[in-house]
Amino acid sequence: MGTLSLFLFLNANFLFAGDQIGDLIPAVIKNSTSLLNISDSHTILQKPHRPIYATGASVRIEGNYVSRAIEGSDDSCDISVEIIKVKNLYRYKLYVAGTTYKGILKVLHGEKPEARYLIFTGITWAVNEGDISQLKEDEEPQSLKLPVGVRAVLLNNEIMIQNSGNAMNHYVQLNACDQKYIRMVKQ
Repeated sequence: MGTLSLFLFLNANFLFAGDQIGDLIPAVIKNSTSLLNISDSHTILQKPHRPIYATGASVRIEGNYVSRAIEGSDDSCDISVEIIKVKNLYRYKLYVAGTTYKGILKVLHGEKPEARYLIFTGITWAVNEGDISQLKEDEEPQSLKLPVGVRAVLLNNEIMIQNSGNAMNHYVQLNACDQKYIRMVKQ
């Protein structure tokens, strides 16, 4: 299974409903192949301000990651991230096209020991319009509350962000990048 294929599988199991990062409710928890443990989601719901840290298999999260084009693409975004660990807290500095975001990095894991779900807290999404597939030509999409927290998957020293959705779930996490998938490789 290629990196992008595995990312798409992992990302499909990392969909959440809710307006704030503290309101995380796994949308696919009923799927038996879900990679997120139900106990992890209950912990998040009960303690929304306390990050959950990866346990089990050793995955070194901290480091510098720089954007690289995805296989088959000639383009990548001007984006990089520095992740450090300070007293059991992961912190990040995300650089996106001249803008710097800083905050706590929430780290979650499920049944696959080599993968980690990341949430870059404090970053408000650029667009969230929901299902726009049924709109008429002159109809405007509904205005939904913008989620906070950019979601990503860390696997094999690569961070992948699905930056935008589709007509069934139209969103953009980072407006400065027009790529559907953002790939950052550990240096």
